[in-house]
Amino acid sequence: MPEDKKGKGQEESLDAFFEPTEDEVSKDKEHKYYPVDKDKVSDLKDLPEEQPEAPAGETKPEGEKPAKKLKLKKTKAESKGGSKTLLIILIAILVLLVLAAGGYFGGTFLYKKFIKKTEEITKTITKPKPAKPVTEPAPVQPSPTATPEKPGPTPPTKEPTTKPTPLTPSTPTKPSTPATPTILTPQPVKPSPSKPAPVQPTPTKPTTTQPSAKPTTPAPSPIKPQTVSILASLPSSASSNGWACQVEADMLPESMEGPVNRLKALGYNNIYYVDTTRIMKIYHLYLTGSFDHKTAEQKMNGLVQLGFKPRLEQTGNQFRVIVYSYGSSSIAQSSKAKVEQAGLGPAEIITKTAPVTLHQIRIGPYSTQADARKVLNQLRANDFKPVLVRER
Repeated sequence: MPEDKKGKGQEESLDAFFEPTEDEVSKDKEHKYYPVDKDKVSDLKDLPEEQPEAPAGETKPEGEKPAKKLKLKKTKAESKGGSKTLLIILIAILVLLVLAAGGYFGGTFLYKKFIKKTEEITKTITKPKPAKPVTEPAPVQPSPTATPEKPGPTPPTKEPTTKPTPLTPSTPTKPSTPATPTILTPQPVKPSPSKPAPVQPTPTKPTTTQPSAKPTTPAPSPIKPQTVSILASLPSSASSNGWACQVEADMLPESMEGPVNRLKALGYNNIYYVDTTRIMKIYHLYLTGSFDHKTAEQKMNGLVQLGFKPRLEQTGNQFRVIVYSYGSSSIAQSSKAKVEQAGLGPAEIITKTAPVTLHQIRIGPYSTQADARKVLNQLRANDFKPVLVRER
């Protein structure tokens, strides 16, 4: 402390006690003027300042807030970047799944559309090849057996040739070939099967062919010539305008034979027919089941004796017998009962709706309606059911 203060007798204060001494002040002044190393100062600037942690219960200084915000922004940016990568990975997986599913379904579609069809086509092409040589060579065998039978009719013309029988086995091979194209045309000749009868090794095969050839001719023969004769003998339209009596309308031409013959017997010569097409429900009366040609022909003969006009319907090697076709179910039922009572087997009715050509039998035409009505009454007296029709 300065001496003047001591001299005054004042006591030293506490502030003076804590004041630095002159030696300490002089030392501090000396340090202020020491040279500063600039390189070290630049290193110190780069280092982050260490801030003391605030004790519990105290608020942190405002300078720390921007640093925390920067850290939060960085974490958010990192989380956003990670979510984007996850989305990209998920989208890529979905695209791969879609492509895989599309390839699978597209491959199956192409397989079914093109490859499978080609396989089926190849199967269908390969199947018929073994089927061809199965049945065709079998019927070829009876042809050599038929050749020795057919030179049979030549010996009856030349009777002395029958005696040299030992010469026939050697010669028939060569002369049979030129004789077959000229004389073998009439196959259904009856005397031929009588003479080849002594040939025992080959009677079985030709016997199967001969009965099949015989019944085929009589089945269509009674039907076709009747239809041609009836339709050809009658005009197909009216000769002039006027009034006519329509006697009946038949679906089958062979059914026209009976009424036309009756009308001609009554003296009516101005008979003609007119065809019309209508969609009708037809009742076909069949014998139940299918038959071979021989039994079917026997059934037909029995039906003809009952007054029917049956016909055959071929299905492969079998035949169905159609008793008749009707336009009324009641008439078909009564005919069915008649067939079954005769013992020709059970019958069935099959209905079909189809366009039908009706052959309308008419008499006339007459110039006046009065003349046509006179003929109408005469026809009713003879059990016909005629109707007046005007021709224009």
